[in-house]
Amino acid sequence: MTDDDRDRIPGPSDDGVRREPSPAPDEEATRHSGAPPEAAHDAPTMGAARAGASRSSAASAAIPDSIGEYRILGKLGEGGMGVVYEAEQRDPRRVVALKVIRGGAFVDDDRVRMFQREVETLARLTHPNIGAIYESGRTEDGQHFFAMELVRGSTLSAHLATRPPVTAPGELEQRLRLFAKLASAVHHAHQRGVIHRDLKPSNIIVIEDTEARAAGAQSATRTVTPELKILDFGLARITDDDVRAASMITEVGVIKGTLPYMSPEQARGDGDAIDVRTDVYALGIILYEMIAGQRPYDVLKASLIEAVRVICEEPPRSVALSWGGSRRLDPDVETIIGKALEKEPDRRYASAAALADDVSRFLDSEPIQARPPSAAYQVRKFAKRHRPIVAGAGIAVASLVVA
Repeated sequence: MTDDDRDRIPGPSDDGVRREPSPAPDEEATRHSGAPPEAAHDAPTMGAARAGASRSSAASAAIPDSIGEYRILGKLGEGGMGVVYEAEQRDPRRVVALKVIRGGAFVDDDRVRMFQREVETLARLTHPNIGAIYESGRTEDGQHFFAMELVRGSTLSAHLATRPPVTAPGELEQRLRLFAKLASAVHHAHQRGVIHRDLKPSNIIVIEDTEARAAGAQSATRTVTPELKILDFGLARITDDDVRAASMITEVGVIKGTLPYMSPEQARGDGDAIDVRTDVYALGIILYEMIAGQRPYDVLKASLIEAVRVICEEPPRSVALSWGGSRRLDPDVETIIGKALEKEPDRRYASAAALADDVSRFLDSEPIQARPPSAAYQVRKFAKRHRPIVAGAGIAVASLVVA
């Protein structure tokens, strides 16, 4: 039995629920896009495989020399449904992540449909922070495949493990800027009719620009925010009415996703209630984890019934109490996270863009939209944005009083 088999909650389909234990940072440090992370203790996704995992002699014995026009360089990973290789395309000449269906030409129609749905999903998305698909097809011997961008980097969790503590000067702001990029990319997918449904740190690859980081370290004023890529749209739902209607018969009552990042409606298996706000909830969990270093709920060791109850009924742990800083966490950050984690979708941010906008507002010392803006709150934010003006006005008033 593999780690993936142990971690998966048994279900009616290959892409069911995962509890997803967290790998240690050194196990997760460097990964490639394109590989199902089952091989590295992650969820059943296109995801990212641990670098170098494919280089063992045992694995290489089963690796084909080529698939279609692609020369196989090594195996990046494999999961229940597919195998992903690092491959070189002949024309145009480039290195890609090549995913094929396990079983070659002898696969059932359901797996082919799932594979083609992932291809269609990726084909809709063109964004610098989303892994790009290059082409898909079928070889002469019937092997289904698709080739996508090969991204070398670290998972979000591994990246954060190399960063200074969140309480260090400027680190909270740096993490929030990175998160704003993530939320904006998710909004792009939503605009293209795609709900991810399995957002989590292992599906987010951070690409560190070492030269830019070095330049930023030499400057007291420059902040360098790395790039990131969202991967693995294997569980994504396309929201077009015709496509959704075709898939609903297999999705009603089925729980899909990774348990610690599931929204209440996902945990209940309420397919009709899943929309873009489901991804907003997962983003809230990720943001909480980026700030507090832990998740708001501990459901990994609970039974499935108890885990669903906790997700649907229990309030999240206070991020302000969890983050461990000697100074108080700004209440606006807790308010933003709290709104994203509302149990009822109608009480969450209506879109990932609205969430990203509030994070940007906080970074710019502007009033956030997640709370009614009282007069005192607006004045406090104005004073923070315009400290020199406010200080000068205070001196002028004091002079008038003295005079």
